[in-house]
Amino acid sequence: MSSPVFAATKVRELLVTLVFGLFPMLFTACAFRSQPSSTGKSTPNSSPSPARGSMIAYVYEGQIRTIFSTGEGMRDIASPPPGESINEFLWSSDGTRLYYTVGREMLSAAVADGKKSELGALTTPEGTALDRLESSRNPQVIIVHAFDADAAPRIYSFAIDRRETRELTVDEYTSLAVLQSPTVRRFSDLSVSPDVTRVLFKAAVGTNEQLFVADLESGARQQVTTVDELDGFEDSAEASGGRKIIEAEWSPDGRFILFNPAQSCSDSGLCYGYLFLVDAGTLRQIRLSREMMVGVAAAWDPKGEQVVFEDNGKVMIAGLSAEPKALADGNHPKWQPVR
Repeated sequence: MSSPVFAATKVRELLVTLVFGLFPMLFTACAFRSQPSSTGKSTPNSSPSPARGSMIAYVYEGQIRTIFSTGEGMRDIASPPPGESINEFLWSSDGTRLYYTVGREMLSAAVADGKKSELGALTTPEGTALDRLESSRNPQVIIVHAFDADAAPRIYSFAIDRRETRELTVDEYTSLAVLQSPTVRRFSDLSVSPDVTRVLFKAAVGTNEQLFVADLESGARQQVTTVDELDGFEDSAEASGGRKIIEAEWSPDGRFILFNPAQSCSDSGLCYGYLFLVDAGTLRQIRLSREMMVGVAAAWDPKGEQVVFEDNGKVMIAGLSAEPKALADGNHPKWQPVR
């Protein structure tokens, strides 16, 4: 990315590589990506209607709760057996159910009344550790990301109707997964905008790392961050002589970019930073989080107007023109899909 201008043909080649080659491999290796959309079978009951599309599910003390984005209507939806906790959860694609795991057991709960259904055990090899659940294009299949006994990433499918667990090949995963713009972490990472007109990447500017957006048609690029204008960098993060960016990703409509710079680093090299939002049009940089985090652990609502994230044990919500506010104590917030 050292050239001041992208050639349009070169960018198209990189786009093809990203979508058909690099994307599934990066997704397999990263093994973490919280997704707002989910899978599931539709049920006759629906969630409460006054604020449909603005409900958020999250984990609080090992159980799942829901709350509306207004801060009203907090409800307990699913609780684990005594002495256990819910590991991971996922919305159904129609927003009427929540799928979740307790140990190696897969369960579901109806959002309308909390009625629980046991779906069966995840029959993965001994020593496998669950990482996260992901939606798929098939409403009867949940994608399960895990690590084997040697800490290598593995991907499985769980068929809800057949209660069957099966390891996936890269091609099988690619055919099942919902295509999404990947997170930018390294200089080689490219993230195509949701409307497939631009590409997000990072490049060096002097001693610092900055985010850029390139137009796929013309090849023109624009710097969209200015990390040297941000505060809060500790000496540990600038020991190498420059400021770094840990992660960055698009909003669902491509108007905004979430990113977090490395503002504090441990002796082992693990870096943290506050969560920032940058307007891709005006280039205004807005700090969202009160505490530092290791990545862009945030989720946009289906309309792309609000973002929720975990901040020091609290579920925070931020609008495009409002200061972030705390909704509740909890972790791992995820939006209910719009029906």
